Amino acid sequence: MLLTAVMMFLETVPSYAHATRAEAEKAKVEKLGVGQHVMVKTLGGEELHGNITGIGNQSFKVKPDTATAEREIAYSQVAKVRENPGKTGWIVIAVVAAAVVVAVVALILAHDIHPLH
Repeated sequence: MLLTAVMMFLETVPSYAHATRAEAEKAKVEKLGVGQHVMVKTLGGEELHGNITGIGNQSFKVKPDTATAEREIAYSQVAKVRENPGKTGWIVIAVVAAAVVVAVVALILAHDIHPLH
């Protein structure tokens, strides 16, 4: 009797963990919102980069960067979803980083600072 109860409990644990993960991924997608550029990794190992185009109760839609058709992805099939800045975002990051480097070099040259001495 006790063994049967333990076995029934252990059978419910994976489905509970599965539901909890799906709920967590749904919350992330809802927080990111429609229009956000994201990276989605599925449990099958597929990785998609694109914009969220729709958010539902059981799934969400992404228009991949490299495709014209939307993809519907069930929350239960998501291993990870996160914001992805995309090409424009990376260009902005590179420009800001370059500006910081130029400013530091200009400051060093203007004050004749020798950080290596």
